[in-house]
Amino acid sequence: MSPLVTPVRPPAPRRRAGLLVAVAVAAVGVALAVAGTAAGASGAPARPWPADAVSIAARLPIQEGGRIMPLATFADVLLLRLNHKKGGTDAEGNALTPTEILLDILLRPERAQTYPIFVVDDDAVLDAVGMAHVAGKNKRDRYSLTDLYGARDRLWDRADAYARLPRAKRTHVEDGVVELRDNVRAYLDLRWYLEFARGALDPKSAPGLIELFPDGKPVRFTQLLVAAPRLRAATTTSGELASTATQLLESLSQQGALASRLASIPPAEGAEKVPTWLRPSEVIEAAVAGAPVADESLAVLRAWEAVAAAADEPSVATEALRHVADQVQALAEARGEGGKVGLEVFLNRLNPFRRALWGYLLGFLVLAATWMWRPRWLVRVGVGLTAAALLLNVAGIVIRCVLRDRPPMSTLYETTLFIAAFAATAALVVEWISRRGIALAVAPFVGALGLFVSNRYEEIHASDTMPQLRAVLDTNFWLSTHVTCIGIGYAATLLASAFAHVTVLGRIVAPRWMRGENETAVARMTYGIVCFALVFSVVGTILGGIWANDSWGRFWGWDPKENGALLICLVQLAALHGRMGGLFRTFGFAQMTIFGGMVVAFSWWGVNLLEIGLHSYGFTKGVWTGLLLFWGVEAAAMVAGGVHWLRAREAASRAA
Repeated sequence: MSPLVTPVRPPAPRRRAGLLVAVAVAAVGVALAVAGTAAGASGAPARPWPADAVSIAARLPIQEGGRIMPLATFADVLLLRLNHKKGGTDAEGNALTPTEILLDILLRPERAQTYPIFVVDDDAVLDAVGMAHVAGKNKRDRYSLTDLYGARDRLWDRADAYARLPRAKRTHVEDGVVELRDNVRAYLDLRWYLEFARGALDPKSAPGLIELFPDGKPVRFTQLLVAAPRLRAATTTSGELASTATQLLESLSQQGALASRLASIPPAEGAEKVPTWLRPSEVIEAAVAGAPVADESLAVLRAWEAVAAAADEPSVATEALRHVADQVQALAEARGEGGKVGLEVFLNRLNPFRRALWGYLLGFLVLAATWMWRPRWLVRVGVGLTAAALLLNVAGIVIRCVLRDRPPMSTLYETTLFIAAFAATAALVVEWISRRGIALAVAPFVGALGLFVSNRYEEIHASDTMPQLRAVLDTNFWLSTHVTCIGIGYAATLLASAFAHVTVLGRIVAPRWMRGENETAVARMTYGIVCFALVFSVVGTILGGIWANDSWGRFWGWDPKENGALLICLVQLAALHGRMGGLFRTFGFAQMTIFGGMVVAFSWWGVNLLEIGLHSYGFTKGVWTGLLLFWGVEAAAMVAGGVHWLRAREAASRAA
């Protein structure tokens, strides 16, 4: 086996043994992959996976994070984590899907180790671990496992030291070293996952083993598992077989421990009795320990052996993968699980939110073009693009609701999807009422902004976007009432802020247009939406207090999230009362509404970043920069508007 695919921290043998016994142990474990590595060592290029094989693997159900998901979803999340995008390339630059890359990591590791899929954001990370720079690479670039292998020991040592530091005290480079180590570890956990399935052991290669396998044929890993009782019995005898049997049992246990990353075997018992799926390591350890192992579990391991043996024969591997999928799906269906895997694969392929983002952007650009040139057909194109994007946005939300059996607001990520769809819909309704073209342009803008945030959040978070909910959130009633009301309040406030920007920026860059009917129309839109937002913000906040009383025994505890919700209501009330009392007019009301959007951003995202309070369940690294940037842009808009207002007032006083 090539040294490049040795684990960064391989499990060390517990004691030394004779040369022949060591050969047997290696054959069961690391050198058991002779058949699988021969093709890679020969230098012959591996053929690409057939479309059928990729499709079968994509639909293969596994249990991850407490839920049943297709292997394609796991692959998407893995590539987001390693590569910061869903996909990658091989060493020759050919594009590969996440499922294809994962198949190569599992079954053709010698090829996968050359794929540049590890993102290093700053080459100072490489300097910190003593890695020589690769020719042709930029300051931020992607590296393969082969590139990183020479720095493996220092990477591990440095990352261990940096990981002991409090996160707040780590530098950017130290964070990068820890992240790179964790990503390499995640990769290696998968690279060694099917090591047990590769190659076969010659019974003549170890003393006395021919006694257990007298036919002399190569012995697969699962055959040794089945023979585990006889191996245990042999350890109590004398002679060569006793020592060999002891070493084989130890090696079976060690190599089985490598297959612990994915829970891919549904237990034969019902989901009520055994809710969690099995990892191959658990099946192997049970067999080695002498516990009864279901024939169905062993059959899945044998099926993976067939896949590994045919990894370089695409047509044979496809049929072997189909056999694995059939067995796993049959076991899952018997437990009443895995029925929505196909729908989730469809959602992944549809990729509705990224497509909707492009639809919103194109719709906005087309509608922006109509400000200078307004043929009817061009307006229709812009409306059509916006409507298509909105339909994709809503369709994606509905499919996620079906998959989760949840309302559309159960996670921080889902709030961005919902708010984008609701804000775009509300803007189109406003346009249907006003018929002035202003809200029509705002609709795709707010939709695109919301989906940009959701896509960026998914990239930064790099984890499953449909996780198991915390116990306190596991209630469809309150998710449907309190969280949805609050989400509508957020969406409406942000939409009102968008219209307020039209007023403020319109006075600065297009003062002639922002006069008379146009200014009055925008002011009426802003006012009406703020009133609408206030109703849902107040109702949502009260419902939240009732939920808190039900869950924690108190209606209000001045938690940061509760304070944020209260601030939204207070800012909206202040804006409305100030307008009604004559404290400020159209322009001042617009400024207050923009400030209300800034408060929503704090309540929506900021309080989760504080990592304090009972509501701090959505913390994600890397959000502070975006939040501060948003506040900076909004503050700049308010300052620019204020300066323009003061100059206009001074000019008016001079003219008088």
